Amino acid sequence: NDVPVEIGISSSKLQERLGRHLDRLSLPRSQEEPVGPYVLDFALPGRVAIEVNGYKHYYAFSQRLNAKSVLKVRILEAMGWKVVSLPHFEWLPRTQDERLIFLAKQIEEAAGCTIQELRRHPALPGMLQEKKIVVKR
Repeated sequence: NDVPVEIGISSSKLQERLGRHLDRLSLPRSQEEPVGPYVLDFALPGRVAIEVNGYKHYYAFSQRLNAKSVLKVRILEAMGWKVVSLPHFEWLPRTQDERLIFLAKQIEEAAGCTIQELRRHPALPGMLQEKKIVVKR
């Protein structure tokens, strides 16, 4: 029998704050979206993935992504996703308004279109729906 299982959202404070900025940009999104072997922090229309990279995504005392995070980006890109990586050390020092501008610019560069165009892009099938995983017994 198939049993639907709820996915627990385990977002960081940084992710929660980022979600508020995505609200300000009026972008539809899905949070903690399962994609292949990964769970995306945020999935936007146009197959744009946003990954919030806290200090655990970097080698100790460096600003270099660790191998696990680099591999995740490579695999997602090979699957057709456009990945926006938001490093904590570039995000945190900015003011709220600077963060909004920075985020919009990063999304537009990855998507290859404006925020306005992205808002009109068809949503992903699972977007804004309750997350469930089917477990085979």
